[in-house]
Amino acid sequence: MELGPTEDLGRRLGMFMSIFALGALGGPPISGAIRTARGGFEAVGYYAGILFFIPQWRALVELILCDRDNDHDGRCVDVDNSATSFASHDWEVLEQVSGFP
Repeated sequence: MELGPTEDLGRRLGMFMSIFALGALGGPPISGAIRTARGGFEAVGYYAGILFFIPQWRALVELILCDRDNDHDGRCVDVDNSATSFASHDWEVLEQVSGFP
């Protein structure tokens, strides 16, 4: 699995940690609002559980789709036969939006 040039590693880690920090900043106020509205922690548990399992289900769907259309070198093949995956497409979109080359 190729992660890209080593010179680019700091930028990639910085982008990952910035996105991760948004969840860390937003999660507690949202959980507090849910607790206040519902009067307990049960709904907060459902909220946290759903946020935990959504990426897991997405990874499972990608694994199933890539297994069906795998070109046997570890990459998923799109309909137009270009090797890609959901994650690599998301990374390309993130680079376009952020303005990084």
